[in-house]
Amino acid sequence: MAKRLYFLAKSSYQGLILEKSIEFEYFRGQNLQQKRKSIDSMHHAILAAESGGRILEVSTKSSSSLGQALSAFHLTYTDGGGNAHPVFNIFQSSKVFEEGGPYRDILALSPVEAKRDERIQSSGRLLGFNFEDQPFGLVPRSYFFDWIYLQAMVQHREFHEELLKYDIFTDIEYNMNTMFACQARAAAYFVALKRQGILEDVLTDPEKFRSMYTLTF
Repeated sequence: MAKRLYFLAKSSYQGLILEKSIEFEYFRGQNLQQKRKSIDSMHHAILAAESGGRILEVSTKSSSSLGQALSAFHLTYTDGGGNAHPVFNIFQSSKVFEEGGPYRDILALSPVEAKRDERIQSSGRLLGFNFEDQPFGLVPRSYFFDWIYLQAMVQHREFHEELLKYDIFTDIEYNMNTMFACQARAAAYFVALKRQGILEDVLTDPEKFRSMYTLTF
């Protein structure tokens, strides 16, 4: 058995989205078939616990082409100079550590190489992020990743209509105890903000964006 978080784009007095955990049968192994068996198992458990809604796995392991396209390895952000980079590379290249960073050259790597770059593990404690000359702190925990993910999503209108058909989002690889970045959470925030009609407004300024974590409805 395993436990994972899942995210509902359901705005309420508790916030823009709901985070819940679910236990399900996990199929060990790193190959794609085993990962997808675990995803199916998780989704069945979620559907048994919820009253309805469509579920999307947002990761490279997703059986949905949309879920794969929206993974941080594939979704890109284009900067003011016209350079497009995967969201994951931007996240890694913006990290500021006690003993180094940000390592901007990570932008030129593949996402797999960016994940394995040894400097990420050997540069001491993570202090925060720096992106486009703007510092970002570590609180809320997902603040910086959510910011760059949603900025990227705004640039990819071809995904909006289809994504808005989903209500629940998962990421089989997300470890709630150790990871700052969760593409499923960010996708849920996108849908919730879009449905409330305030997406573009909160993305005008990082501090205004931070306020979304305390919004209630």
